[in-house]
Amino acid sequence: MIPSFIEREFDGLCTFYFNGPQGYVLDLSDFIIGDLEPKDKTLSRGMRNGVVAIEMTDGWRAERVNIYPSPRAATFECSEDKLGLRMAFPVDPNMTEKDVNGATILYPNETNDGWLFAHATPAHHDDRIITLEAVMRTLFEGLIHDQLEDVLKAVIGHNNPSPKIGTELLYTYNAQSGEFTNYSNIIEFRKECVKWCSEVEKRLHIGQHVQEDNHTLKHQLVRAIHQAKAVWKADTEGKARNLEAIEGQVNAIIAHVERDHAFETRWARAARREAEAKAAKARSDAANSETETTPSE
Repeated sequence: MIPSFIEREFDGLCTFYFNGPQGYVLDLSDFIIGDLEPKDKTLSRGMRNGVVAIEMTDGWRAERVNIYPSPRAATFECSEDKLGLRMAFPVDPNMTEKDVNGATILYPNETNDGWLFAHATPAHHDDRIITLEAVMRTLFEGLIHDQLEDVLKAVIGHNNPSPKIGTELLYTYNAQSGEFTNYSNIIEFRKECVKWCSEVEKRLHIGQHVQEDNHTLKHQLVRAIHQAKAVWKADTEGKARNLEAIEGQVNAIIAHVERDHAFETRWARAARREAEAKAAKARSDAANSETETTPSE
């Protein structure tokens, strides 16, 4: 059956009537998502129950409906009063209620015999990868700048510009080498983190970041950094020691990303500002009253 739609009946909020062509024998599996609910002998007029895909004002939803079948026709009626715009059929058998609920994209499958539902496209994930990589580079900018300053100070002898000889010269060389090594480690670790931005995003199925709450850009950034840390810790010959030298700074970046900010609703902010204004006026009135009652010298 070619993917199509059933428009809502004008006399019902969420009622859809299908009348098949001549010779068509009604098969309710063409319309429902998943399995048809077991037949209840107590239901009147041969009524059945099932879940179908209905477009609401906020997107597609998997809705439970009462089904009134006849040999080549059927009426589908939402079990609750709500406004449905149109009903899609048939739904590809790979689709579940989770796939349908909240979907904003609808397209035919490869065999053109069922609808597929989506919450996003591959292009959305490509955009997220670009954003994640750009943000990851930015997160390390402050740390890289500070470390570069330490390198330059060590090179030009900022703290002790006088000529050095012997042990003092060796100490200066070691300090310069240590600062430069840390700088190099930070640069290389950032590259590892940027690489994993793409990899952690590719682990998602298309639209998973919309369907689930724990795949925001913040979550993906933290996952990429933790994955980079795991890779370096596994390299016990070299990178594990390099990570130890900068891990405190890396953990500070993770903490910065994970920090939740206290955002206000419009009404909460209005109430707070009103309370602050009243408190300020009360303090001002109290100060004026005290001035008026203080005797002059």
